[in-house]
Amino acid sequence: MNLKKIFYIYLYIPIAVFFFSCEDDDGGSNLGDAVGTWNLQSLNATYDRTVVTKAGIDFSADVYNLKASWKDAASYATKMVIPEATVSAFTEQTLASFKAGDNAPGFPQTAQYDAAGLTAAGIALTVVLNDANSSGGRGTYTVTGNYPTIRFNPETCNSYGTVASITDAGLWTADQDASGNKKLNNFILEPDINLGDQVLPPFPDGTYLVDRSVSPATFKLDFLDRDAHDSRYSEVQTSWSEENDRVNSGLDALPVNSNGAFDPYGSTDPAAEAYIVDPNLLPWGGYLTFFALNCLVETEYLKANPNPKRPLADANEDGVIDVNDMLIFMIVDIQNGYASKTILGVDYSLLIDFSSKVNPIPSNDSASIFDLSNISTGGKLTYKIDKGVCMPVNEIITFSTNWNEAED
Repeated sequence: MNLKKIFYIYLYIPIAVFFFSCEDDDGGSNLGDAVGTWNLQSLNATYDRTVVTKAGIDFSADVYNLKASWKDAASYATKMVIPEATVSAFTEQTLASFKAGDNAPGFPQTAQYDAAGLTAAGIALTVVLNDANSSGGRGTYTVTGNYPTIRFNPETCNSYGTVASITDAGLWTADQDASGNKKLNNFILEPDINLGDQVLPPFPDGTYLVDRSVSPATFKLDFLDRDAHDSRYSEVQTSWSEENDRVNSGLDALPVNSNGAFDPYGSTDPAAEAYIVDPNLLPWGGYLTFFALNCLVETEYLKANPNPKRPLADANEDGVIDVNDMLIFMIVDIQNGYASKTILGVDYSLLIDFSSKVNPIPSNDSASIFDLSNISTGGKLTYKIDKGVCMPVNEIITFSTNWNEAED
């Protein structure tokens, strides 16, 4: 089922007293008290999505990386007369990574609507549960109205919320299991696939309660949606179609913290442009600045293209060659008057602060914002997500719904 959208959590506590329905009801209907026309009053849904890697399916990869590019990369390349492809390749950053078995970004999540929330969101559903012709048989149902859903744009890898119309139909029965054995309060739904795409999922093990001691009567229905899970689908259907049953998640933006930087764990509205922060960038105030970028890029460049006469080595003898060794390399280079530049065309001398001759340190340019007209001052860099990351997922949704009987 595709009832998917993030909303604020609202705790709904039902206070009505429910009575178990059974086959021998006073109304004489073959399917008991659930027969009737019902309007949705509240909806609670918990969505679980798990990342999948599988040969032969769209978007499958060993690792799903959300990448960002330096906003000024093209202009900088032109100014410095460096191939744009070179600048872009060296400055691209990975903001977040996901692999098979991980929770998809933003999941698990819970969507809750009370009656007011449904109205505000433009959500309205009516289900008509028609009686069966005989005891133990199947009745027909229809569901109409508008429901919340998440659409997926494969071109931009963007998932976005909307409200869509629904016109579903099929068969239902109550108080028996899938084998026809008596099971009080069990609810079975069988969408009619001959009518085309159906929004509601099939389920043989929903639970329901009806209270006809109140006016209007109430109907509570809980069920599990698992027809978009490639191993659990067999609990509700006989076959799996990657084309029709697979769900994809998209991530094309991240929350931004109060300092204007991407924050994968934040709760603010997502944005596609921001600064980048990382605790490993402490010498530059924790930001990916222009000077920090040059130091990092130069490290990787010299590791991949070593100078036979002056190779970048493990200067601090910690077992790895990283940016700390690069900083030592630059200090020695400056002290020896080599006047070297980074692969991005920046003098080493800009990147090291010699205010203390005894203890030179990295130049911290995090107090300013990068300005292409004055690159010698460095500054924080703005990064942008040009395209999101698409990833196939397995989805399970747990629904709890409450309905009131429609007035005649």
